[in-house]
Amino acid sequence: MDNQPNNPLHGVKLADILDHLVEVYGWDEMGDRININCFNNNPSIKSSLGFLRKTPWAREKVERLYLHSIGAPQPPRHMSPREKFEPRERGAQREDTERSEVEPVEDSDSGVEDSPWDKAKRNRESRG
Repeated sequence: MDNQPNNPLHGVKLADILDHLVEVYGWDEMGDRININCFNNNPSIKSSLGFLRKTPWAREKVERLYLHSIGAPQPPRHMSPREKFEPRERGAQREDTERSEVEPVEDSDSGVEDSPWDKAKRNRESRG
């Protein structure tokens, strides 16, 4: 199994998350905070587990509420709480967004013929 020291959800079962949230907030407040029917209409752990396992957006909201309730750092909104979350230094660039340096290619050296649109544009620009 992977070692995930920065993931507070690692090894925590969804049933345990729900038990914790019901103990801390209760069904009524959970239904107010996350408006889903399994919390508002005849709530139970079993029905909530079934719904949350099939519905990723609802599970993500429940996981975020759990992280908030235990005081864990919140991942950015574009990330799922289950993704590996590693805070980085300010100004540091993420590895997956690094850009490689690309040398510009001169048009005359490329050997690729201009399209008719490029030729027409160049003609318009040369006329004034």
